[in-house]
Amino acid sequence: MTHDLTKITTPFGLLDAETQKALMEAHRNGKATQIYTQDGWEDMPAAFSFISVVWRIKPEAEVVSRWVNVYDHEVVVSESSRELADKYADNERVCVLRIDYCDGDVSFHKEEN
Repeated sequence: MTHDLTKITTPFGLLDAETQKALMEAHRNGKATQIYTQDGWEDMPAAFSFISVVWRIKPEAEVVSRWVNVYDHEVVVSESSRELADKYADNERVCVLRIDYCDGDVSFHKEEN
């Protein structure tokens, strides 16, 4: 059985019965599915009757965060962790701005000093 259903690279019809069943159960339990096309992975409602298609469970979107020290007079270069932002901050910091990137979306969150 393929244990990580987000990493399948074999057509559905060539998967062992246990992996096929696990894919169908994950889909029934609300997990989104994708198929592999000439353009890469695309979201697609499951139709496991297409046995020559490579199906997988859509991986969870990865959130990448950056932290920025904000001062009255400037914004300092972003850091890869809150700990680094704190390490390079000085007494005049107004707040820390966390910027989250996920699937092309960007969100901003003001964190306390």
